[in-house]
Amino acid sequence: MIQKRDAGRTYIRLKEHKRRRSERGGELRLKPSKGGRISCMIAGFVFLVYFLLLLTAYINRGETPAVTGALGLIIMIAGWFGVAIGVRGLREIEKDYRSCRVGIVLNGILAFSLTALFLGGLF
Repeated sequence: MIQKRDAGRTYIRLKEHKRRRSERGGELRLKPSKGGRISCMIAGFVFLVYFLLLLTAYINRGETPAVTGALGLIIMIAGWFGVAIGVRGLREIEKDYRSCRVGIVLNGILAFSLTALFLGGLF
């Protein structure tokens, strides 16, 4: 029978046991950062649209409508927006930041390449 003075300790032990069930190797399993997940989704979307734009330009032998350029500008802005969301996701507390780092790198590469392509077309 648990005495009143041991009841608090027992509760703490049960709570600790419940918490350890979700641990791996003594460490808590952290959930991915929300900003990182959104940043990775934006990177996937930007990559898909970028690939489709390149495919359209290849099929039409470089003679694509102005809508293609406007869509390229929109996904360039979305790429830089994905970088900003990934950086903001690094500020979340008690989260796994791998998705943030992946999203920042992918969005940075895509946004930089789209910016270089856009500026190369202007000059």
